[in-house]
Amino acid sequence: MSNKATEKEPIPTLPGRPPDEADKAWRAWVRKNREDAPQRLEEAAKYLSGMVSICFTIFLSVHEKVFEGLERAWQVNWAVPLWLVSVLLTLFVLLPMPYGVNVDSASSIERALRRIVRVKYSLLIVAMLLFVVALGMLAGLYVYGVNRG
Repeated sequence: MSNKATEKEPIPTLPGRPPDEADKAWRAWVRKNREDAPQRLEEAAKYLSGMVSICFTIFLSVHEKVFEGLERAWQVNWAVPLWLVSVLLTLFVLLPMPYGVNVDSASSIERALRRIVRVKYSLLIVAMLLFVVALGMLAGLYVYGVNRG
């Protein structure tokens, strides 16, 4: 009498065909994009930190009279720290990450790459959201200031 829980059923095999040139090309394209993802995220972080810095400079230097009397508004008190955190997060995206990978194992390398991409992507998304929220706050305050005086 055999124990059915311990018996393994054979895995059925499916008839297949070797991949054609188009399949090979698409797989190579996906693989290359996956490998290049950290560099693309770092480039996006550079552009975002530049945009944050430029917008911050513009809001601090253009139409100073619009913000007169509004310096203590809650929007300014929140927007400036949000922008600073946004820039810091973009800088963290640019920092090299510890890999903690077994170089003799392809699966270990792939897991490390996926982890790095996930962390950098998350940092970049949060940085972008903080930037957009802060920009919206100051834009609203700017519109209020322009309409006020």
